[in-house]
Amino acid sequence: MLRKKSINTMRHDPDTVYRVVSRAVSSALPRFMRDDVIASMLLAVLEGKLLLEHVGARMKDYVTGYNREYDTFKTLSLDAPMGGTDLRRIDLLEAPAPYEPEDDEDDDMVMLRGGQSLWR
Repeated sequence: MLRKKSINTMRHDPDTVYRVVSRAVSSALPRFMRDDVIASMLLAVLEGKLLLEHVGARMKDYVTGYNREYDTFKTLSLDAPMGGTDLRRIDLLEAPAPYEPEDDEDDDMVMLRGGQSLWR
C-alpha cells in the first residue's frame, strides 16, 4: 500500500517528492555528488524500492552507494603500481633526514636519550 502511494505521488506530484528528497540529502556534499544521489533516490522511489516515509533514514545508504560506485574516498595503496607504469607510489616518497642535534642547545633543556633524562 505504501509502495503504491509513493509511486503515485512520484507520478502525479514530482515536485513535492523532489523537495522531500532534496531536503533529506545533505547540502554539504559537492553539487555534482548531491545531484547524483538525489537522482538515484528519485529513481528508487519511482521503481518502488524506496518509500517516501523512509527517504531521510535511507539517505546514508545512497551516499555510500555513490561512494562505492565512483570510488570517491578510495584509499590508495602505496605498493600498487601507478597507472600504465611499473612505478609505485612508495618509490616517490623521500626518507626523512636523520635527526642532528643543534650545537647551541639551551642549558635548561632536558634531552631524552635512550629512555633516560640527562640534566645539563
